[in-house]
Amino acid sequence: MCRLRIYSIKPSPWSSLRDPWATSTRRHSPPVVDIVRAKLGRKQYPHTIDAPMQITFHEGKDKQHRLNNSWLRDRMVGNWGCPHCGKVHEFCRAPVYCTQCLSKNLQYQEVVFYHPTGAQGSLDAIIDVGKPLLRLVEFKILGTKDWEPLKAPLGEHRMRSKLYLEIIKDSNHPQKHLIDLTRIHVLYCLRGYGRLDPVKKRISPFKEYVIQEDPDGVAEYFRMAMAVTASKNADWHLFPEGICATIMDKRCHSCSVQKECFSGHYPATYLWK
Repeated sequence: MCRLRIYSIKPSPWSSLRDPWATSTRRHSPPVVDIVRAKLGRKQYPHTIDAPMQITFHEGKDKQHRLNNSWLRDRMVGNWGCPHCGKVHEFCRAPVYCTQCLSKNLQYQEVVFYHPTGAQGSLDAIIDVGKPLLRLVEFKILGTKDWEPLKAPLGEHRMRSKLYLEIIKDSNHPQKHLIDLTRIHVLYCLRGYGRLDPVKKRISPFKEYVIQEDPDGVAEYFRMAMAVTASKNADWHLFPEGICATIMDKRCHSCSVQKECFSGHYPATYLWK
């Protein structure tokens, strides 16, 4: 029997690929972002992902790594970690070398901002564009099917960006005054070769949109974050209602606390709406 035939009847080794961070995918972003996805009718991040989705995620992470550490490295502001000695150079342009071990292989690390409600967020990039204030950038990868008709930032990205602006504003980060907190730039990158940009008259794989601050538009989500944080701290006066409307919801099928949630023993004291 030929080797190809043998391979075709044996379990494919690629079918068992597991993403190293798959078990924490739903916590890759703050809980309040999970709520945003649910409110906008978007699918929740799965606990595990299959090989095609894993490779898709890794392609996006690889391109973001290039954005931070290659394409815009000389303009990138953030934390820079040394993989050799572990020292982190906080909130600065890329150092030429590590001040502790002299290694030149420093890698960009996103700056995390913490909101008093318990929500937190980190931006894909903080860039020095030569103006008095630093620019916030969210970097997203899209396939041709989603990228071609794109005329404005996606709803989830618009809402999440507005949340990030308010998180940074109300955080206690000592360098937040150096950042332009009135807007975020969302940069979409096409998977594969670019397309003709009608404005710049050249081939480009990028589409860029600016999202303005909107404190009133995201206030509801911070109330949600406060309820989630209170329940995690056993502060039951703000126990939030469940996301699932009924026990028949698809999300509920794989939930580890579905029985408790619909038992009636834990009545909600905080409603999302």
